Amino acid sequence: MHKIILSLITALGLLTNAQAQLGHTLAECKDHYGAPTKVERNSAAPGRTKYIFNGDSGYQLGIFIMDGKVSRVVLVKPNEAEFTADEAAEFFKQQAPDATWGDPYNVDSGDVVVEGSIDGEVAVYGEILDESKVAAIWTVEDDQAVAKADKENKHLVKPQKNGSTKNTDETN
Repeated sequence: MHKIILSLITALGLLTNAQAQLGHTLAECKDHYGAPTKVERNSAAPGRTKYIFNGDSGYQLGIFIMDGKVSRVVLVKPNEAEFTADEAAEFFKQQAPDATWGDPYNVDSGDVVVEGSIDGEVAVYGEILDESKVAAIWTVEDDQAVAKADKENKHLVKPQKNGSTKNTDETN
């Protein structure tokens, strides 16, 4: 896993256009990408809206806005190409430049997750998913909103390190 993250850092050139940073406003995203190609209310967490932008070089960005700010960014590579570890690491670094990234770990789905800390507190999560075709990063607040919605729907099982799962009813 370390090898994957380290190799992502070298792929700076491929992701320079993925600049919808966490915390940006929708207006800032529109200034950078133009009008979104699709807008949908997100049922996974009430209060979030998903905007799809088509980036340069065939990349597609899913940008989630919560409380007026980007809370989650999902980057899909063109032609179902896979992310290298270096590309994902660079994407995470661009989205949360102040974060210190921990060691990646696998979750039950086989996806790779890494936590980013700011001032010693976990503030963001990064994930390589869908057989390495998608990279996503989101804030703790976004994660909590989804967890709350899932808990209200009585079916949240949060991925944990080392491939185990934990029902959030046990943690709150």
